[in-house]
Amino acid sequence: MYIDLARQYNKEAPTTETNSVAYIETLRALEQEIEIHFKTEKSAQFYADKLHITAKHLNRVCKTTLNKTTTELITERVILESKRLLVHSKNTMSSISENLGFKDYAYFSKVFKSKTKLTPLEFKKSYK
Repeated sequence: MYIDLARQYNKEAPTTETNSVAYIETLRALEQEIEIHFKTEKSAQFYADKLHITAKHLNRVCKTTLNKTTTELITERVILESKRLLVHSKNTMSSISENLGFKDYAYFSKVFKSKTKLTPLEFKKSYK
């Protein structure tokens, strides 16, 4: 009976992919590169070139390991930094967006709102 239950469980249990050491190392290298360049570089191709792999392979590594795309990781880091700057700096919204590599405040606001459901100004006011 135990064997039958184990077989049934194995059929119904979702299979999880084990992440290879190479994928983990690639992800670590990506995180380091994002930390260095996230203010100026937002494209997955830039980071793939830095890691000497294709953008497609880099996305595969990210999807397999974190279930996110490379672009999502970059955007998350930018949003995290923008939140920090909005709450802790006295800079204007425009200077914060420029500091994060956005030429246009309206585009920065659009990206920020798409990820947080709040405009940068609403976010800043929610912390005062």
